[in-house]
Amino acid sequence: MDNGIKDKADDDISSNSKLEPGNTESDENISKETEIPLISHEEVSPAQLVGRTESMAEDSMQIIKETSLTVKVSKNVLEESGKIVGDISIALDGFGMVTTDKGTEVVKRFTFTNIKNKMQIQVISLGATITSIQLPDKNGVLEDVALGFDTIEEYYEDSNPSIGCTLGRDAFETLQDEHYSGLGLFNWISSLDGSKLVLSHVSEDGWKGYRGTVMIKAIFELKEDNSFHVTYRATSTRATSINLSLNLYLNLAGHAAKRNELYKHIFTINADKSIKDRTYKLSKFQPKYVGGTVFDLRSPKEIGPVIARSPQFGFDKYYILTKGTEQLISFAARVLHPTSGRYVEIYTDQGGIQFYTADYFPDVSNEAIPMAMDDSFDRDTVDLELTGKSDHSLKSGVLYSRGGEIKGKDGASYERHGAFCINSLGLPAEDIGNNFKNNIVIPSYDYQHRIIYKFGVVD
Repeated sequence: MDNGIKDKADDDISSNSKLEPGNTESDENISKETEIPLISHEEVSPAQLVGRTESMAEDSMQIIKETSLTVKVSKNVLEESGKIVGDISIALDGFGMVTTDKGTEVVKRFTFTNIKNKMQIQVISLGATITSIQLPDKNGVLEDVALGFDTIEEYYEDSNPSIGCTLGRDAFETLQDEHYSGLGLFNWISSLDGSKLVLSHVSEDGWKGYRGTVMIKAIFELKEDNSFHVTYRATSTRATSINLSLNLYLNLAGHAAKRNELYKHIFTINADKSIKDRTYKLSKFQPKYVGGTVFDLRSPKEIGPVIARSPQFGFDKYYILTKGTEQLISFAARVLHPTSGRYVEIYTDQGGIQFYTADYFPDVSNEAIPMAMDDSFDRDTVDLELTGKSDHSLKSGVLYSRGGEIKGKDGASYERHGAFCINSLGLPAEDIGNNFKNNIVIPSYDYQHRIIYKFGVVD
């Protein structure tokens, strides 16, 4: 980490620390780590589930059922309103309307603004989705660094790889779908609890083959130090697997800046092991040490030259985080764009992250693979044990685009290597032990997942 930033991060990731960015007290709900059994025959009714889930927040929640995904979109009819909590203002307006067989619903947009430095984050109720992050650079110039769309219709396009939305129920399975799908297609119920936005959704028993009726909550909060806190909670009527994640795509030079600026980003990932394949079945789980390979990002590295040396000319890899057994939430990754000075640090209570460089985004010009900047690394000796084959056999097409142009905000074209996504994710407990136990949910125990995005700028 750069000088001036590392001191703060070190405090947050020390093995005995209960502190986190933007908060000087431990969260009582998070600090209780509970050993849970992986098998239970206890089941509860949906009515009991609702009663238990409503106790998770002070406000009562309206429970809705999932319906068909035939959607009609109409104009926004919600008037703007808002509130101020400390130096954070929260404005509410409408992003549009959707009509399903339940009737017509307003898609609400919540805009968090840090009054001190004008940083701004927008969240919509459709899919608990981040649509915009306005972040100042070292000269105070604001730029939207989050990929997204201008209209609801675009979020329903087949070409949209669930940009900015909440993935689930099992984010690993969702990430393997060609166009993704799932929770991002539903309009969640919203409420404000002080400075927190609470979005809730009920996923019915049998949806996409998943067991149990599951109540899901996504809680968003922007703090005065520009840390953005995301908390997922879920409870189920039956034993089931829950693995939620925020599919946030960023380019710290600006959402439309494309690959040339992405290649300048400097990445640090706090992990000494990764998963061999992009398949996450229990029988295929084979963690490998990253030391001595191109996948080793434990020290800061400019990503363009790393991509040029990588066997698949890009990243779509799960990293197992290095963390102490007593850590409730720990440092996962840091990304810096030196030209603008913008950076983001990511903290999570999960055991790993999926690092992705938009490899399956369209590459119409076929120019996304950068040239290596020096001759210090022999690409023929890249750790072939991790790939199982020579990089030359992968050169023509393994991670090329699946096709379909992605048109984003303000007419921007989202292309291969034009952004990065770091998904905070867990794996089943039987795979790698206690760090991942929280993803098996039974009626007596709830799922909980915390992520912190600490945004900032360096000169």
